[in-house]
Amino acid sequence: MSAVKFITAAPLASAYGFEYWETLLITSTGGLAGVTFFFQLSKWTLRAYKKTRESIHTSSSNPIESTKNNTTVKKKIFTWKNKFIVKTVRRFGLAGIAFITPVVLSIPLGTFIAFRYFHNKNKVYTYLSLAVFFWSVLLSSLTLLFK
Repeated sequence: MSAVKFITAAPLASAYGFEYWETLLITSTGGLAGVTFFFQLSKWTLRAYKKTRESIHTSSSNPIESTKNNTTVKKKIFTWKNKFIVKTVRRFGLAGIAFITPVVLSIPLGTFIAFRYFHNKNKVYTYLSLAVFFWSVLLSSLTLLFK
């Protein structure tokens, strides 16, 4: 559960009768496994998307393309989702995205966004891992307090 919907993992582990350290270990390990898996999946997905996009030849009759110097240039389409994601990334930066990933965005979505929009992949992975560990300690502690 930690790998996908992190915020529910600590209360669920506590409900199954795990002690504090066991809950901390389970949520941390599951969250880090999720970050690692979705980090690699994001890498593979974006590579496949780039290859597919480069191999598709579009005709110049497409209304979202323009011809410039005998080459076809595809114009970008900005949707409200694209604008929202870019605004969020610019507003919060990598640290902010990593911080809200485990509890707000979910590990799969947050990892993909961080991987897509930030170029230093080692830093992305480190920040996401630290955020998972921070939230694991906090949620496990809160679960212990309200048990």
